[in-house]
Amino acid sequence: YYCPDHPNHGIGPYRRESYDRKPGPGMILRAVREHGLDAIESLLIGDKETDIAAGKAAGVGCNVLLAPPGNKPVATSADRVVTSLAEAQALLSFPSRTPRNGN
Repeated sequence: YYCPDHPNHGIGPYRRESYDRKPGPGMILRAVREHGLDAIESLLIGDKETDIAAGKAAGVGCNVLLAPPGNKPVATSADRVVTSLAEAQALLSFPSRTPRNGN
Protein backbone atom coordinates (compact mmCIF):
# COMPACT_ATOMS: atom_id res chain seq x y z
CA TYR A 1 0.00 0.00 0.00
CA TYR A 2 1.10 3.55 -0.65
CA CYS A 3 -0.36 7.02 -0.55
CA PRO A 4 0.45 9.36 -3.45
CA ASP A 5 -1.15 12.34 -1.69
CA HIS A 6 0.87 15.03 0.04
CA PRO A 7 -0.47 18.35 1.32
CA ASN A 8 2.60 20.34 0.14
CA HIS A 9 4.48 18.28 -2.41
CA GLY A 10 1.66 16.46 -4.20
CA ILE A 11 1.14 17.24 -7.86
CA GLY A 12 -2.25 18.21 -9.25
CA PRO A 13 -5.05 16.19 -7.62
CA TYR A 14 -2.52 14.59 -5.27
CA ARG A 15 -1.81 17.86 -3.46
CA ARG A 16 -4.16 17.28 -0.57
CA GLU A 17 -4.52 15.92 2.93
CA SER A 18 -5.38 12.23 3.04
CA TYR A 19 -6.63 9.78 5.65
CA ASP A 20 -4.25 7.29 4.02
CA ARG A 21 -1.15 9.40 4.63
CA LYS A 22 0.64 8.39 7.82
CA PRO A 23 0.08 9.05 10.65
CA GLY A 24 -3.47 8.48 9.39
CA PRO A 25 -4.58 4.84 9.68
CA GLY A 26 -6.23 4.57 6.25
CA MET A 27 -3.76 2.25 4.52
CA ILE A 28 -3.58 -0.09 7.50
CA LEU A 29 -7.35 -0.20 7.89
CA ARG A 30 -7.70 -0.98 4.17
CA ALA A 31 -5.23 -3.88 4.53
CA VAL A 32 -7.14 -5.16 7.58
CA ARG A 33 -10.41 -5.05 5.64
CA GLU A 34 -9.08 -6.45 2.35
CA HIS A 35 -7.16 -9.32 3.93
CA GLY A 36 -9.48 -10.18 6.82
CA LEU A 37 -6.83 -9.39 9.43
CA ASP A 38 -7.37 -9.00 13.15
CA ALA A 39 -5.66 -5.68 13.94
CA ILE A 40 -5.39 -6.32 17.68
CA GLU A 41 -3.56 -9.61 16.99
CA SER A 42 -1.27 -7.98 14.42
CA LEU A 43 2.22 -6.58 14.71
CA LEU A 44 3.42 -3.50 12.85
CA ILE A 45 7.10 -2.77 12.30
CA GLY A 46 7.98 0.78 11.32
CA ASP A 47 11.06 2.92 11.19
CA LYS A 48 9.39 6.27 11.89
CA GLU A 49 7.21 7.56 14.68
CA THR A 50 4.48 8.28 12.09
CA ASP A 51 4.37 4.53 11.34
CA ILE A 52 3.79 3.82 15.02
CA ALA A 53 1.10 6.51 15.28
CA ALA A 54 -0.69 5.03 12.25
CA GLY A 55 -0.56 1.54 13.77
CA LYS A 56 -1.96 2.75 17.07
CA ALA A 57 -4.72 4.72 15.31
CA ALA A 58 -5.64 1.57 13.37
CA GLY A 59 -5.82 -0.53 16.54
CA VAL A 60 -2.75 -2.67 15.83
CA GLY A 61 -1.97 -4.71 18.93
CA CYS A 62 1.82 -4.37 18.94
CA ASN A 63 3.68 -1.50 17.29
CA VAL A 64 7.43 -1.99 16.97
CA LEU A 65 9.91 0.76 16.12
CA LEU A 66 12.99 -0.33 14.19
CA ALA A 67 15.80 1.92 15.45
CA PRO A 68 19.28 0.74 14.47
CA PRO A 69 22.05 1.15 17.05
CA GLY A 70 22.91 4.79 17.51
CA ASN A 71 19.44 5.88 16.37
CA LYS A 72 17.44 4.86 19.44
CA PRO A 73 14.79 7.48 20.10
CA VAL A 74 14.70 9.46 23.32
CA ALA A 75 10.92 9.07 23.42
CA THR A 76 8.55 6.89 21.43
CA SER A 77 4.97 5.71 21.61
CA ALA A 78 6.02 2.28 20.28
CA ASP A 79 5.23 -0.80 22.33
CA ARG A 80 8.70 -2.17 21.60
CA VAL A 81 11.93 -0.84 20.12
CA VAL A 82 14.25 -3.20 18.23
CA THR A 83 17.63 -2.54 16.65
CA SER A 84 17.43 -5.03 13.77
CA LEU A 85 14.97 -6.91 11.61
CA ALA A 86 16.29 -10.15 13.13
CA GLU A 87 15.27 -8.87 16.55
CA ALA A 88 11.85 -7.93 15.18
CA GLN A 89 11.50 -11.36 13.56
CA ALA A 90 11.96 -12.99 16.95
CA LEU A 91 8.81 -11.21 18.15
CA LEU A 92 6.79 -13.06 15.51
CA SER A 93 7.55 -16.39 17.16
CA PHE A 94 6.07 -15.60 20.56
CA PRO A 95 2.36 -15.26 21.28
CA SER A 96 3.17 -13.00 24.24
CA ARG A 97 4.62 -10.27 21.97
CA THR A 98 1.84 -7.81 22.70
CA PRO A 99 1.99 -5.49 25.73
CA ARG A 100 -1.45 -6.56 26.88
CA ASN A 101 0.10 -9.90 27.82
CA GLY A 102 2.43 -8.20 30.24
CA ASN A 103 5.52 -7.93 28.01
